[in-house]
Amino acid sequence: MFMTTTEQIIARINSILESKESVRIPLIQDFQSEIWEDDQHFGETVDDILSTLAYDLDFYEPNDEFRREDVIYYDNAKLEVILKSALDALKNAVGNS
Repeated sequence: MFMTTTEQIIARINSILESKESVRIPLIQDFQSEIWEDDQHFGETVDDILSTLAYDLDFYEPNDEFRREDVIYYDNAKLEVILKSALDALKNAVGNS
């Protein structure tokens, strides 16, 4: 099911943010698939925020050992910063539209 409103997108990002580490990867993958496969557009600013977020989520790696393989991978703490930043940007963009 594709997301149809910015409120649903914000809810999905919040669900990732509030989820336990053990279920974050599947939630992230579902979110990315929806962003990349959905042809719905919310305006250039929101679309850019969502595309950037979906791309950035590729580098989330909860496993310390795997994360050591490349400095581009990040942990849960940085994931939370990225998600909160995207939420703030989305709320600002939606509030200004």
